[in-house]
Amino acid sequence: IVCIGLYVLVDLNRAQPLLDLRWLAQPYMLRFVVAVLLFRIVLSEQTVAVVGLLTVLGQSNEQMRWLFLLASAGLLSGFVLALVVAVKRGAPLLSVLAVAMVLVAAWLDSDATAISRPEQFWLSQTLLSAGLGLFFSASLLQGFGPVLREGGRHMVSFLAAFSGAQFLGSLLGSAWINTLVAQRQTAHFAALAQHLAIGDPMVTRRLAELAGSVARWVNDPAARAQQGVSLLNQQLQRESFVLAYNDVFLCTAVMAAALLLWLSVLAWRGMRRQADAAATP
Repeated sequence: IVCIGLYVLVDLNRAQPLLDLRWLAQPYMLRFVVAVLLFRIVLSEQTVAVVGLLTVLGQSNEQMRWLFLLASAGLLSGFVLALVVAVKRGAPLLSVLAVAMVLVAAWLDSDATAISRPEQFWLSQTLLSAGLGLFFSASLLQGFGPVLREGGRHMVSFLAAFSGAQFLGSLLGSAWINTLVAQRQTAHFAALAQHLAIGDPMVTRRLAELAGSVARWVNDPAARAQQGVSLLNQQLQRESFVLAYNDVFLCTAVMAAALLLWLSVLAWRGMRRQADAAATP
């Protein structure tokens, strides 16, 4: 913090600063940086939440290969779609459409179960990757506009702000998701465990089934019973993690909905200003 403060004091007094902090502090650029930051946080659902959930469910990278391939194809299709939409409707609509895709993807993922496999995430993650391509294109188009209008002298400042917001958003998104998963997993595990009483006939029968599953390798009845308790605890852990990740997906959908509303208002205001400017003689 001290070093950043000293840098700001020095750079603000330079005749030709490397990063024009006054230009970056304009309302338009602040809105741009905040939008990129929030979108990267929302996009952490793909790189952290979905992969984390499938890892908990015992899926390896080899089993997720097609999921990654489809996500890559979705990203490329998002870039292509961005070209079409930008030419016909303009850049502001791209960001709105991108966040809408992320909202739908997060909502589709929020009903995962312990038997979910990568195939159940093909559609949602392809859609989310397409939204990433759209938003990345929209960010560059809308960000480069003010830069080009001023002759490109703020190019370095724009690139630094854009890459910094991307990097910081990824870090915040990963930290937020991991923290939320840890908190919600603990809460769900406690809620599930309190319903399992040893004297419950259903619990007793389940423990006997789990103990019987290791009877071929464990001959001691006491050891088998202990193994049954351990296996039941593993199942509780897995179910609590699935519920925790579902909470993350729902929170992501809520954040995406709020971001969609904000970007829609900004896009509407931008189109109104363009319409008023075109109508002015």
